[in-house]
Amino acid sequence: MMTKRKNFGRKEFWKAIVAFAVALAFFMPGAVAFANDESSVSEMKRELVSETYEIERTGVIKTISSYNSIMPIGVDFQLIGLDTDDISPSLVANRIGGVMVAADIELSDLMVTTVGFKYSSDDGATWPSDEDIVIFDFGDFPDIDLPDLDYNGIGAFGTLVPISDTYMWTMDFPDVSDPEAGDGWSAITWTTPNPVNYATGAGVNGLYAPNSWAKGFVVASVDEPGRDYDWYCLWQTGDGAASSIHYPSELPWDVGRIEGCVDLVTGRFYDVYEYFNYEGYTDGLLIEWITLDGTPNWWQGSWYDKGIATGDDAYPDIIADDGNCYVVYEQNGDIMCTCTHNDGGSWQTQNITETVEIERFPEITIDPDGNPTCIFTLAEDLYVVNSTDGGVTWSIPEQVNDNPGTVVVEYGCADFDYTFSAWTDDRNVNDDIYFDILGAPPLLPTLDIVDISGGLGVSVTIKNTGEAAATNVTWSITVKGGFLGRIDETANDTIASLAVGAESDPLKTGIFFGLGKIEVDVTAVCDEGSSDEETATGWQIIIFTMVS
Repeated sequence: MMTKRKNFGRKEFWKAIVAFAVALAFFMPGAVAFANDESSVSEMKRELVSETYEIERTGVIKTISSYNSIMPIGVDFQLIGLDTDDISPSLVANRIGGVMVAADIELSDLMVTTVGFKYSSDDGATWPSDEDIVIFDFGDFPDIDLPDLDYNGIGAFGTLVPISDTYMWTMDFPDVSDPEAGDGWSAITWTTPNPVNYATGAGVNGLYAPNSWAKGFVVASVDEPGRDYDWYCLWQTGDGAASSIHYPSELPWDVGRIEGCVDLVTGRFYDVYEYFNYEGYTDGLLIEWITLDGTPNWWQGSWYDKGIATGDDAYPDIIADDGNCYVVYEQNGDIMCTCTHNDGGSWQTQNITETVEIERFPEITIDPDGNPTCIFTLAEDLYVVNSTDGGVTWSIPEQVNDNPGTVVVEYGCADFDYTFSAWTDDRNVNDDIYFDILGAPPLLPTLDIVDISGGLGVSVTIKNTGEAAATNVTWSITVKGGFLGRIDETANDTIASLAVGAESDPLKTGIFFGLGKIEVDVTAVCDEGSSDEETATGWQIIIFTMVS
């Protein structure tokens, strides 16, 4: 049951004390609290104020020859590999073949960090070369960091974090697979008085957007002059204008890393952030949400929230679709999932991992079948899990990166959308951005027993006709029969590796003695699960074997 939050007078105060005794959330003048047990949800009319900002500057698309890099599906692909470090990827897919990846890149000649973009129109099969990375040219190339992209029903919306300046970014991508389609890709910086610490982009469609200009919301934690970290939300309101909302006075807690999204089906706008330094409360996460109504005053509606507080809750990510919302985060070295299936009416929490090892930096998406899928780091590798029962149980983790120990483990090191993943990888001299399609079937070997022949014993040849090397190919040859069934010979061994298209050396039983009709059974199986069985008949004449 949801309880209404409001400012209390004396009578309401004593009512609140009674409510507290039965474990309902309460608020006193000048203080804010929220529900933080397993199922509690609280409602509060936010005392927010709105401000209007103007454009500080706009970016012009610039390409820093044009040929395509072809990606072998199902294996790691070096997507960005400049001669400087490339880190912190963000990825978005438009569900109809378009995929875009943004990442921090260093412009060595200018000694600044900016963000470069690559795009694909065929589900990640081909990409422009590194010479064709797209950047936004502002003339002075401001230092920027940590891109964040989000699907908005057609294209994508995004934001960035300025390294030193006090402004917020909005980026619009009408078609993620074509920088010049429609009105083209655009980037704007808005004059704001506050340095941005963390920022997230939440794309919104035309059904729920507050106006035709807004393609998404930037939700950020910022430094307030004379105050600690606080919460801001900004969106475009016109040609050259944007609005933001924030609290009129200092929150009793500080706001850390923040993520947001919009359920494009139901219009629920969610964000989740780390809160800390809240006197009398354990540090944790706060999930907030409101229903967008497609009007400029959407933010004046009812906000709801739910707290998660164990003292070790960090690095959240969030995704929402069709009434379902999943929040993943670190907790005491494990990955957790808190989710709702009724637009925030009730929430449940489950472990995604529960090990003695340290899993970090989770990212969550919803796959084409509507199932939540999560990636996270363990040691220096990236793993993926999914759930087919709405987050109640999760699959056994599978490693994503083909080369073990190459993932750079840090905040922002990986991203995930739909079936596509990108991460920072150090297998080469510099840090690079690697890409993989997790929804694609893995490349596998196929074992075929292509020859069974006779002579001085039985000889067999095995061929790998698949798309990947076969490891630990265990084979067996069994020969039975002869007069009175006296022939019973077996030979077996293991081939360490059989490359794609390769044939084994002849596998032999050696000479054996006997007379009469025989049956030869051959089996082969490898670690990847491919196997083959063949049976042949023939005759044994003393030491000579004939196979038909």
